[in-house]
Amino acid sequence: MDKDMIKQKKNERQQRGRLVLFPVILFVGVLCACMLVSIVKPKSDFSEAENRALQELPELSFDSILQGDVQEEYEDYLSDQFWGREGFVALCTKLKRSFGKKDINGVYLGTDGYLLEKYHASDFDKTQVEDNIFYLSAFIKDTVKSLGKDHVRTLFIPSKATVLSSYMPEHAKAYDTSYVPQQVAKEISFGVEEEEADVDGGVLNLTMALNRHEKEYIYYRTDHHWTTLGAYYAYSAYKESLGQMPPALSDYKQKVVSNQFLGTSYDKVQQAEQADEIRCFTYMGTRTVSSNALHINFDDGASVWDSYYDENSLSTKDKYSYFLGGNTAKIHITTGTDNGKVLLLLKDSFSNSFVEFLEQDYTHIYMLDLRYVEGNVYDSIAAINRENSITDVLVLYNVEKFMQDDNMWKLEQGHN
Repeated sequence: MDKDMIKQKKNERQQRGRLVLFPVILFVGVLCACMLVSIVKPKSDFSEAENRALQELPELSFDSILQGDVQEEYEDYLSDQFWGREGFVALCTKLKRSFGKKDINGVYLGTDGYLLEKYHASDFDKTQVEDNIFYLSAFIKDTVKSLGKDHVRTLFIPSKATVLSSYMPEHAKAYDTSYVPQQVAKEISFGVEEEEADVDGGVLNLTMALNRHEKEYIYYRTDHHWTTLGAYYAYSAYKESLGQMPPALSDYKQKVVSNQFLGTSYDKVQQAEQADEIRCFTYMGTRTVSSNALHINFDDGASVWDSYYDENSLSTKDKYSYFLGGNTAKIHITTGTDNGKVLLLLKDSFSNSFVEFLEQDYTHIYMLDLRYVEGNVYDSIAAINRENSITDVLVLYNVEKFMQDDNMWKLEQGHN
């Protein structure tokens, strides 16, 4: 082989090396640039895109370093404050999908555009779940003693993956949380056996009621919440558990208020086949009303509304806040329905799009969210009773969020 041929092959190898090295250098350069921008840019404490609080710079202490807390928090801090994070999440999702991966960042990539939350045993602390069951069961038993079991209901809302099993990726299976409502029913020790029906005394597992409508639009594709239609079917199950006939779906006028909703499931993958619709339902049937119009009081006068809906939220990222403006500690709704019934509703965010259906059933509805209530919950209930005597109690929780909630201990306060 002559010198010219050797030189030519050497040049070809060098050229191939440069071609391989160029994208590596480019990627590292972009990564370093992003890190530099992340260091100098103002730090954020909330992600509008992900609708959650971001990790702040951790404080150093000998114990936190020794236990490894600072290292974990600092890693979360770097991840949360990384410039262009949403774009990298979207790119990562595309790459993983191209390799055939069916779950990304705790979300299953389902059929028909559904993004379904993925839960695992490690997502739940066994002791906390047991404590939450105890606290809630004790509260329900106290309430039943004072009001009677016909006036107390607990509704557990299953995850989207549990109900929409036909939309799950092949071989994927939702984490089974059915033991939670069963255990609560067992603890309170009244009602029929759990295997006999959906309703265990006052405890209602909504899985069966919602699964009957699996092919309908009962959960958002890009969010973990149910749609207003899903809330309607849950309300129907609630009425039936009380031995009452629910209004027909045709009794409600439906209106699409947004078709650009991208929710919490989307936030985790930054991709969606289509945005969700948000609808409001207006009851058009007959009812007995007083002369008082709808009146909604938030946190004892912090704000007062005459509507269940916050139109301004539709122009923000968190469009689910269209329902009651989001979450707050206490809401008092005077419905205008003149029957003298007063409902206490212990709730999570699913109730925000559910409570409108209760309007024709109660004169007053008091909503308490344990995540935001301060002090003794029994003091709050006593204050409500002084204002209007509670006749009925409804506990409404997504079962997975209930299992993870670290505020149920507040129900123990005042318990004998």
